[in-house]
Amino acid sequence: MSVISFLRRIYRKSLFFRIPDADADELKLWRLTVFNSAGEYLHDVAQPLYDGRRVSRQTVSKLVNGLNRIFTGLLTTTKSELLLATSLSHSGAKISQLLEDKIAINSHGRVERVEISLCRDFPHLFVTLPNGQTRSLALNLTRYEFLMRVSEGALPGNFSRECYEDLLAFKSALLSAAGIDRHTLDDDDGLVFRLLALDTTGNAVDQVVELTND
Repeated sequence: MSVISFLRRIYRKSLFFRIPDADADELKLWRLTVFNSAGEYLHDVAQPLYDGRRVSRQTVSKLVNGLNRIFTGLLTTTKSELLLATSLSHSGAKISQLLEDKIAINSHGRVERVEISLCRDFPHLFVTLPNGQTRSLALNLTRYEFLMRVSEGALPGNFSRECYEDLLAFKSALLSAAGIDRHTLDDDDGLVFRLLALDTTGNAVDQVVELTND
């Protein structure tokens, strides 16, 4: 590392601790760190939960969009429902276009939902499936940062591998809880697939594909 680079790092660190809290948002304090979304995490997730309030739907939607991009491997813009998809090989494939289920954020009275709540005094992302089964993911700052960057279209390299594997494991847990252990639906005449694709706006749509025994 050159002397100039070293001095720049020291200057950035000193700025971080010298900027008043009141000016943090205006001066984009957290942009001086690798955790660009840390301010949002504290203000939009941690603080509301510890105050007994709900995390906004907008924040949940951004996280769901990031999850959908990881779960499917597609650059989808879908935010209103969580997509559980697999591939012909295995659930951990990079591209998964066989739709197994959808979980709406706003279920309108149904059991299924996606929400952020406290568990043992720590933020967790909870997904309740249509069958009533619930699985959760500890939403630490690193995972939050990762999902927000993915939602915005970037795949950060500094901590992507660990977070990516954690989220694929979460996807597998959801598929298992949903009782999904195959990639197709049987009918009397053959097999039925729900194949995911993106429309012109990036929203995920599914098309039924039937394979007959004829």
